[in-house]
Amino acid sequence: MLLERGGDVESGEALAREAVDLALRTDRVDTQTDALMDLAEVLRVGGRGGEVVPVVADALRRYELKEVHPAAARARALLQELAPSAEETLVCL
Repeated sequence: MLLERGGDVESGEALAREAVDLALRTDRVDTQTDALMDLAEVLRVGGRGGEVVPVVADALRRYELKEVHPAAARARALLQELAPSAEETLVCL
């Protein structure tokens, strides 16, 4: 996500959202979760933390369904960092 790190957050977000849209059309959970986590990073860098939690929560759900424990742990840690009450939010999702 070089565009968002170079300051072009809008273009970075557009590309990340397009990547998510394309990934969700596949049955490849790894591709889906990579795209979701990339989008989360773009949103985080762009100062849109409130939008990050549901994106990471979606990735976490997919990681857990496929039992990808290390990636699920990283997503959980990011959620905890972003919103200490995110675990409570996940129960509602």
